[in-house]
Amino acid sequence: MWKLTADFGAIFDKGEFYSFYENNVLNHDISGQNYVLSAQTHIRLFSSDVSLMGKVYGQFDNTWGDDLDMMYGLGYLGLSGKWGFFKPYLAFHNQSSDYYSQRLGGRSASGRNGYVAGWTTAYFFSLWEESFVLSDWHEFEFDRNDAYAEQQHGANGINGGLTLTWKFYPHLKASVTWRYFKNKLGYDGFGDQMIYMLGYEF
Repeated sequence: MWKLTADFGAIFDKGEFYSFYENNVLNHDISGQNYVLSAQTHIRLFSSDVSLMGKVYGQFDNTWGDDLDMMYGLGYLGLSGKWGFFKPYLAFHNQSSDYYSQRLGGRSASGRNGYVAGWTTAYFFSLWEESFVLSDWHEFEFDRNDAYAEQQHGANGINGGLTLTWKFYPHLKASVTWRYFKNKLGYDGFGDQMIYMLGYEF
């Protein structure tokens, strides 16, 4: 599976912002491709390490359907340093979906969709005089609405990715990601895949 991805992040005194875009399955016809767009922000409360967190995560598939997750909650930005960072959050989960359950009388998966507990984290280190980053993003989804739980094969689910990045040349990097999920992406039970990427940092 071939993919094209781009990401952007910025840290300010009052908070931070991160977003990414993916175009997946480029080696398939357009009908078999899908797209992911995500944007996440933390806004510090009264200049503290506690933050208001918001996230939009959209998956748009030309065959399976579209899914837009919207999360609003609280985060924490106080665990960071030269070693890396750990940024947890807890959020309400709202859903926009084109899925309707026939079993539930045409009930939509859109609307309130439970809660999300998650984090983003990274560890910076050197090995053999080379620079590496080990990073992870992870989300637990729980108490989903009935229609979405039917579509995703469970009232609770997991979504995340563990990445090792090697910054082997100025502006150039290579990474390998273990992408994992459970009762998510339309998959019944646990699933995973390996993603290998070359990137350029501006």
